[in-house]
Amino acid sequence: MSVRVIVGLGNPGPRYDGTRHNIGFHIIDALAQAAGVNWRDEPRYRAHTTTVTLNNRPVLLAKPQTYMNASGRAVGEICRYLKLQPAEICVVYDELQIPVGGLKVSLQGGPGGHNGIADLIQRIGPKFVRFRIGVGSEEKTSETLTDFVLSRFTDVERATVEANLVRYLDGLRMIIAQGPVLAMNSLNQKPKPPPEPHEPHGNEKLPRDDHL
Repeated sequence: MSVRVIVGLGNPGPRYDGTRHNIGFHIIDALAQAAGVNWRDEPRYRAHTTTVTLNNRPVLLAKPQTYMNASGRAVGEICRYLKLQPAEICVVYDELQIPVGGLKVSLQGGPGGHNGIADLIQRIGPKFVRFRIGVGSEEKTSETLTDFVLSRFTDVERATVEANLVRYLDGLRMIIAQGPVLAMNSLNQKPKPPPEPHEPHGNEKLPRDDHL
């Protein structure tokens, strides 16, 4: 079954821009920018949406505006309105169990402690395509899970994300062109290192928030 919608998960509002939890927004923002399209508010979906052409066919991009822990509301509305099966949805989101720069594509599974994915599973079931972007740190941290996912990347981590951005976008295009099953073997590989490693600088974090 072909993927017809790519959903990036995150929390709305500028206070969350650049946080680990918002990597899904960042990736599909880049995909929309590469296609030269603009976002629009779509109240019926509770999301910002736009349409890009991939592999000569239209693909809907969506950023739920429901906050992370209610992401399934927006995706559920999209599925109902467009009469889609979960397998036609690809969800891009942050994965703590994968180091920064890593990527893993899977077809189903549990939430893995991710509240947005837990809500999606509850509302549409588990059989959607997962495009998991690594945000985990290789260094030990005393931060709580909530504080960590709301923190921003260090300079080195940010450089690693950007070094792999083309790989992420090409991976999404590959899923549309080849289907997720064939694309998985190529995509589940080691990330590229940043071009010019340098010392980490800060790890700014936001106050705790209940919308996770």
